[in-house]
Amino acid sequence: MFYNKIVITSIFFLITIQLFSQKDFMVFGSINKDQFEINEFKGDSSVSAIVLGEYKNIRFNTCLDLLMDYHVRILVVNESGFSYANQKFLIHKNQEFFNFRAETYNVENDEIISSSITKENVYNQGTHRDFNTMSFAMPNVKKGSIIEYKFTVGLGHFFYLEPQFFQKEIPVIRSDLYITISDYILYNFTMLGFSDVKYTKTSQVTDFCGTNYKSKVHYWRADSLIQLKEEIYSNNIENFRVGVQFNFFQINVPKYYNEYFFISYDDVSNKLLSYESFGLRYKNLLFTKDIIKKLQLDSLQQIEKIQKIFEYVQNYMTWNGTYEVFCAFPLKGAFTEKKGSVAEINLLLCALLHEANIKANPVILASRQSIKVNKFVFTPLHFDYVIVQAIIDGQSILMDATEKNIPIGRLPFRCLNGEGLVIDKGISNWVALLQKEMYSKTIICKYQIESTKIVGNLQIISKNLSASKKLNEIENQGGVNNYVKSLKNIYNNYNIINVNIEHDTIVKDVVKESITFEHKQDIIPNKAIVLSSFIQLDFLENAFNVTERFLPIDFGCPFEYTYITNIVIPENYDIKQMPQSQVIVLPNNSGEYSLMIKRINNTLQCVVKIKVSNILFFPQEVNELKQFYDFIIDGLQARIYLEKI
Repeated sequence: MFYNKIVITSIFFLITIQLFSQKDFMVFGSINKDQFEINEFKGDSSVSAIVLGEYKNIRFNTCLDLLMDYHVRILVVNESGFSYANQKFLIHKNQEFFNFRAETYNVENDEIISSSITKENVYNQGTHRDFNTMSFAMPNVKKGSIIEYKFTVGLGHFFYLEPQFFQKEIPVIRSDLYITISDYILYNFTMLGFSDVKYTKTSQVTDFCGTNYKSKVHYWRADSLIQLKEEIYSNNIENFRVGVQFNFFQINVPKYYNEYFFISYDDVSNKLLSYESFGLRYKNLLFTKDIIKKLQLDSLQQIEKIQKIFEYVQNYMTWNGTYEVFCAFPLKGAFTEKKGSVAEINLLLCALLHEANIKANPVILASRQSIKVNKFVFTPLHFDYVIVQAIIDGQSILMDATEKNIPIGRLPFRCLNGEGLVIDKGISNWVALLQKEMYSKTIICKYQIESTKIVGNLQIISKNLSASKKLNEIENQGGVNNYVKSLKNIYNNYNIINVNIEHDTIVKDVVKESITFEHKQDIIPNKAIVLSSFIQLDFLENAFNVTERFLPIDFGCPFEYTYITNIVIPENYDIKQMPQSQVIVLPNNSGEYSLMIKRINNTLQCVVKIKVSNILFFPQEVNELKQFYDFIIDGLQARIYLEKI
């Protein structure tokens, strides 16, 4: 939640005058055979289902909350579309859910036969502190079925109107959205996506006790929208789907009440700092004094103080997995429980830094699971995450204490999404979230042939974000011993003899793995020996082997890989065939791949270096990336041929 709920009792009845529903262009149950024969989009073999029609009508109820009438009709094209028979969605807790109807239609013996379910077939599960999961299964769904359902659901307080999307992972023939809003309540609307949507606005007058109350009916209609599916390296797909987002900014009831809420990013800092669930949460806390005293910071330099406070919070607190800008509980409560949300953990960190007289500010951001914040279009509801910025001698240090396997000054991958807004009194500054982050990995292999087997050693050096990922893998496996056992499944073609893992528990910037292995190698007299240039599991398939790309490519951070293989050439053998050295550079020097092979006495050294410094590529650049990855895969899968001399 981004706004504090207000109670406007004196004007309550003015805003909550009953607003009329808008007409649904579909009549529930009115199905004809032509709808089973829709040809639009069927020529695309990837289409599993088609939305024949969708209707949303959002309006006020009598509690300053919003209601939505929802109605959808879907044609199941093939077996892959059967998943649309099982529906699951979130609703705010304590919100209404009613007027449910659902039917499945099939053509049997030239007649349309329907199968229905009722509200008793809808299951309500509490899966989150603020939401329930509603689920139901449509009956008798087959290839060619049409499923149709409708309901009315509460959307929560009108401050928090979430974006509404027309485009989906399947094609949409028509989608209508109505929103009826009192003239006393003002929103800004921003369109999302890249398709034309028709928009009209009309006035509506409601008579109440002889007085006319005005409202506006906003209507959007989208037609013939192509499917937009998740694509690898594409960030949150809702950044690209056609839709409309809303920003509530004012209540204006002439002669009664007028207040502006968030109207610009400049306005955010002061308001957030005054909120009980944000700024006031980390100010003037008594228990933080005891913590700082216990940490004995007096003799330390500023950076050492920050390091010690950060590590204390990082190790003491456990993240509950919740993304929040606001604290649901007082920080003392989260501290006592040793567990909390992103906001509770990082605002605790901010409070402790303040207690130690270190300049620190919260930074709010939209994580990679949210819609990216646009600095030029005010969209505060996209913020869903809080980190901390400390300042030393004008240098900015960003921190997130929710992640146990990441050092100070570096952010988890989930935070790398453009820029964050620094919350400092009277100041509105943006800070780049990607600073020192890089995914870096080096694989060094040395092996030789002994009799009928290959004996070698594989060193994997993970740095920066790669080190954090590796430490998380070890932790998720239940520790080093279990992780070592898992390596035997990962390298199942090799006999793992010994594994040694080293990492600095403080710096957390490098993880070194050393794996001694054996591998059977058949040696046939008078036949060439065929050897692998590299042992690797990172580039087995081309992630961009597609004919068409719709979404921008977003790697999130730069990355680099280095592969070095030293092969000891057996006695009485020489090189018959080996790959040629090559260098491939992406346009604008956004990436580079090189393969270098040289012989040093009886050792053949093969080196591949991959570096991509750009994190964003346009969809039309996918062919360059496809070719780039083809070179990488071919180079890493190249073979060395040795012949007896």
